[in-house]
Amino acid sequence: MTTKTSFLPPPQHPFQFKPKKALEALLYLTNKVPSNRRSRFFLNKFFFYADLRHLEQYSRYIAGDYYVAMPEGPVPSQTYNMLKEIAGAGDYGYHLDFGSAFSVSQKGIFYDPKRQANLDMLSPSEVECLDYVVDQYSELEKAELSSKSHEEPVYKAVVEERGLNKAMEIPYYARFMTGGKDLLDLLIGGE
Repeated sequence: MTTKTSFLPPPQHPFQFKPKKALEALLYLTNKVPSNRRSRFFLNKFFFYADLRHLEQYSRYIAGDYYVAMPEGPVPSQTYNMLKEIAGAGDYGYHLDFGSAFSVSQKGIFYDPKRQANLDMLSPSEVECLDYVVDQYSELEKAELSSKSHEEPVYKAVVEERGLNKAMEIPYYARFMTGGKDLLDLLIGGE
């Protein structure tokens, strides 16, 4: 199988993607949410909301991923590729033991955890934000969660100004956050 290349992060993305941390966060989520919320769609949305909260409160993303304004709403680019690789839909070069972490059912759509997340890989603030997402979003129906993610100000701004399939860079988030200028100064040296 040919290894597919992952997209490079946008220029104004100050984080490095950490695949092992993303895997543990996915395991954490799949162990906490109902089985009908373990699809690629839901996991991508849960990741977005956990990262959004973590960025707002702690000035960084959980696994360092970056988001793209896709027709389905905000999508974590590398985590999405990881989910595809776990389901056998490509090799993106992560070189992790996905088989001991997940089984995939229903044509690669649902992810069932085979083990608990390694909490040594997740900080207390990351667990806090993942728990928040489970509490706030895991009972929403797909249409409701989709609609909500499409109404997020950062998503709407990127789509309106740049179009679909464009990176949702940090300056867009900063516009809508309390202390956004400070966040820009901290992460990318201002704007």
